[in-house]
Amino acid sequence: MSPAFRLGGLELQRFARARLTRAALVAVVLIPLLYSGLYLWSFWNPQGNIGNIPVALVVLDDGDLGRELADNLIDRQIFAWKETDPADAEKGVQEGTYYGSLTIPADFTANLKSPSKDGPPQPAYLQVHVDQGKSYLFETIAKAVFAEVQATVGKSAISDYLDRIFVSFGKLHDSTLKAARGADQLADGAGDARSGAGRLQDGLGTARQGTAKLSDGLRTAGTGASTLAQGLGSAKKGADDLLSGAYKLHRGAGTLTQGLVTAKDGTSKLAAGAVKLDQGAAKLAAGNAEAFQQVDRFRPVINQLADQAVPFLRSHTGDIRQLAEFVNVAASFLADCLADLPARIQADRVKADKAYKALKTYLDTHPDLDPQLRTLLEAAEKAAKRLAELADWLDALVGEHLADLKQLERDALGVARLARQLANLAPRLAGLIDQARDKFNELDNGLAKLADGAAKLHQGTGEAVKGATKLDAGMTKLVDGASKLDTGLGALVAGANKLDIGLGKLTGGANKLNAGLGQLGQGAGSLDSG
Repeated sequence: MSPAFRLGGLELQRFARARLTRAALVAVVLIPLLYSGLYLWSFWNPQGNIGNIPVALVVLDDGDLGRELADNLIDRQIFAWKETDPADAEKGVQEGTYYGSLTIPADFTANLKSPSKDGPPQPAYLQVHVDQGKSYLFETIAKAVFAEVQATVGKSAISDYLDRIFVSFGKLHDSTLKAARGADQLADGAGDARSGAGRLQDGLGTARQGTAKLSDGLRTAGTGASTLAQGLGSAKKGADDLLSGAYKLHRGAGTLTQGLVTAKDGTSKLAAGAVKLDQGAAKLAAGNAEAFQQVDRFRPVINQLADQAVPFLRSHTGDIRQLAEFVNVAASFLADCLADLPARIQADRVKADKAYKALKTYLDTHPDLDPQLRTLLEAAEKAAKRLAELADWLDALVGEHLADLKQLERDALGVARLARQLANLAPRLAGLIDQARDKFNELDNGLAKLADGAAKLHQGTGEAVKGATKLDAGMTKLVDGASKLDTGLGALVAGANKLDIGLGKLTGGANKLNAGLGQLGQGAGSLDSG
């Protein structure tokens, strides 16, 4: 046998006698098998026993839709749901009692039922938390949770609100894939481990020195991890407060936007009304100005006539009264004459006709009269005939204009009545004219003030139109700003929800890191002492 083979056999015998070397060889063989088996087992029918997975269910909704959703989820028994409070759910997820939790927030029903015709709809969020360290099938569980919520909502009374429900969940730890890749790498390196087993003995001394330093470093890292976990816990609480405040701000911004839209309608109507008021004020100012000009131009004439008439009337009161009484008598006499005129003309016509007929009969019966007397009688006969004809003409004329004569009679009676009134007013006529002049002057002064007030009113309504227009434009900008604020707060709510989920994951990871560092510290101490 060659020396090389003999040395190899001796080296293998020495490895077989060393306890630590045998343990290393066993570990090199078993660890790849263990990781490969775990990897295959984790992906062997992952959804077959999903109904046995414990998941916490937290119902905080103030309305009835959240309770209905929770009851439907429990009845379907897709997961092993356990209804609990937020603190127990968070603690159970961190400690591994639950694989995850589903939280229905307090404003779930309110957001689903909130009106949205005048603005963006209020989203209703559901919060899903899954343990990143213990669940290597995050995608499967997360998809199953989301599919279960969709299926439950679709078969319940709240199916109309499905498009407004948002399920928020983060990514689970993808360590299974990394473990599988590490197992492959470990299997590939098994040969290298066998070839380097000889050098393992030489490196153990150096490893013992390193384990001491590793133990010290792990203690320091454990202290830092504990501080990190505490800080992340405080940050998680702050994120929860931020999310709650963002929800309230978002709801308030929606209410504010709706109120501003209503106020904007009012300012638009106010601006339109101000324009109409200004147009009316302009017409009023123009009408008052014209009325004042028409009256004011007669003021000098009225005052001049009054200045002339009042002294004259006061100095000739008696004459005016006598003249009025004379007119009264004359008008009354004329009225009486007009009333008797038709009867008198008829009587005179009858007399003239009788005289004509009597003269004609006398001349016909006395042909032997004195020629001079006959001449006189014939002249008288002709005159009587003409008088009778004139009487007939007057009678016909009166009959034709009888209505006019009656109207003239009534006018004469009216003149007589006015003359009597004038006679009675004569002593007070000057005072009445003086009072009329004063009233006219007061009217003129009032119209002047009214015209000035109407002009100022028009000026004020013009300023009101400008102010109402600016107010309407400002309300337009305010409504636009409120709408943008509402949209921004919606984005803030979504971001705060993601931040809350992320901090929850970081807190769970920090706690596990702290626990793992403690275990590593213990293992390093055991390694250093063993």
